Amino acid sequence: MKKFLLLIILISLFCFFKENVANGTQIFATPNATTETPQEETIKSLQKKIDDVIPQINLSARSEQTKTAQIYGITLEELQIKTNKLRDLQITYQQHKTALEKNKTLLLEIQKMKEKKIDDPSLEISQKPPFNLSIYDQYLDQINDIQQQIESVNFLKHIASSNLIQAKSRLEESQKVIRNLRDSAQASGATSITPQPNLNWSLEIALINEQLSQANYNYQKAQLNNIELELELTQLKKASIESIITWIKSDLQFDQSDLDRHIEDLENHSLTVQEKNKKSEGVRNSSDTTSVILSGAFPREDLI
Repeated sequence: MKKFLLLIILISLFCFFKENVANGTQIFATPNATTETPQEETIKSLQKKIDDVIPQINLSARSEQTKTAQIYGITLEELQIKTNKLRDLQITYQQHKTALEKNKTLLLEIQKMKEKKIDDPSLEISQKPPFNLSIYDQYLDQINDIQQQIESVNFLKHIASSNLIQAKSRLEESQKVIRNLRDSAQASGATSITPQPNLNWSLEIALINEQLSQANYNYQKAQLNNIELELELTQLKKASIESIITWIKSDLQFDQSDLDRHIEDLENHSLTVQEKNKKSEGVRNSSDTTSVILSGAFPREDLI
């Protein structure tokens, strides 16, 4: 009987190995080589663009001479504009690269927050139950702070969305300028055999403008994405604190020191309100006195 069972097991293993080998499946897989994520490749490609644009900046700066300007039929200031645009391009690439690096950090933080499910909120609180009002107020203050952060991030998101729309519009406009210049170059080439250096210069600047517009558009997209991730992270933090507050409320007690403190806070708030009312009343009385003086200084028309 044991031999029969052993035979069945051997036959099953043989069939298993045969089927997986036929399908190209590795039974004992070797560890895969470390692969880079598309985002890391984008960071690397941006670094390459940064490295590539530096020689262009240096070459453009060296060509800022009157002779070069005469060749193109432009001014020396226009040559400097090209150098400045290339520097702006380098800065925008760097900003985009920094935004993508921040994106990686935000994604990791969000992943940690999602994995950190507070099944037992008591582990997040050093104080043991029952809880007093002081610790309850502390977490309520944290919720208020986080809510203000959410409102601020939403405001930034609105601005970033607007910036992205504007960046897209500028990109489309720069592409339109290139098409028009190429049409003009083609038309002038068909009717004239004389080189058009000024037109070539305009096209060169237009191409740089398109590069800059594209880089800025990509950067604005990354910025908006980061803000959306920040919003998600802040909302996760708020949900975490809310679960702790719910736990505290389930075992909350009032002691005399808490009640005395709250009474004192109410009294201080009342005094503050009274002081503000007095100041408002003083300003109002001063305004009324001024009105009386002015009305006496300028006689009414019906009494003249």
